[in-house]
Amino acid sequence: MDYQKAQEANPLRFPESVHGKGVVELYPIPHITKKGRFVPETAEDIPRPQSILSVDEDLGIELRTDGSITWLVVEQSYDKLWATVSNFLVASGMELDRQDKQAGKIETLWLKPRVIEEDGLWASFVNLFTGDDKENTREKFLVTLEQINEKQRYSIRIDHVTRIRDEDGLPELTTLDWAQESENPELLEVLYAEVSDYIADEKSRRGHASIMAHSLTAMPSYLMTRDGNGYPVLMMQMDLNRAWIEVGSAIKKAKLEQSDLNLSLGIYYIEVDVEGEDEPLVYEIKLISAENGVQVAVQVDDDTLAPIDVSDKLLSAISKQLG
Repeated sequence: MDYQKAQEANPLRFPESVHGKGVVELYPIPHITKKGRFVPETAEDIPRPQSILSVDEDLGIELRTDGSITWLVVEQSYDKLWATVSNFLVASGMELDRQDKQAGKIETLWLKPRVIEEDGLWASFVNLFTGDDKENTREKFLVTLEQINEKQRYSIRIDHVTRIRDEDGLPELTTLDWAQESENPELLEVLYAEVSDYIADEKSRRGHASIMAHSLTAMPSYLMTRDGNGYPVLMMQMDLNRAWIEVGSAIKKAKLEQSDLNLSLGIYYIEVDVEGEDEPLVYEIKLISAENGVQVAVQVDDDTLAPIDVSDKLLSAISKQLG
């Protein structure tokens, strides 16, 4: 096409109910102000563009990196994003130490890596853990939310510190401690992926929330029922992320012996004393997303349901603490 023969066209206009979305640069060049120009001394001084590891334009989620630094960029209101990130940490079994919404910082307590066989968030943490003293090693995370220049676009940065517990306990961390590069960058890659998936899932579900709410207005939020084979099932009329947090809270209130959890698989592991057994048996509280909400059942493993009396006991204890 001859550009000299090109004709100017009227700008594209959207209907009143449709809003245009700007195109985000995949490789934005860092802004430089030094007398209006930048003269590098060596090739290493040339500023490199931030690269995007992954992007979901529909949901407004980007995973960016710049050298050894990685962060998420999310397009969402601050209140919703803060709640989602907080819920993710709680749902992942991370106990929180400090929360400062105004400063955009969430700090966990010192955590001990968990050991479970199934693949998932905490299993990945254990596989990547390389401390010399695993029994006394503890890890702490700091999540920081900061607004970017664009409206309702925020960055999520995760910092990670590892320390060995001694006779004096664990130290108080300073800003300088958090500024150090993580000893386990692979661990942070796993965590960023989990956070990104959780936010994407939450944003997708909110898009359908009004439809679900309309269809479930006449139904109770929690309902104990039985499947075709007579096994007890707890029905929860809500999205999977919210149901996971509700069940986790109910397990604590019911004082059930939770030995572990796996957010990726939707499983809480509960120890139950059984007559005739020297050691407690571990049962799985499994949450499954369904068309009418979330189904909660008790199983021995993916191929075997728990005995009916055990299922009744555990699900009844959980359901009494819901709501």
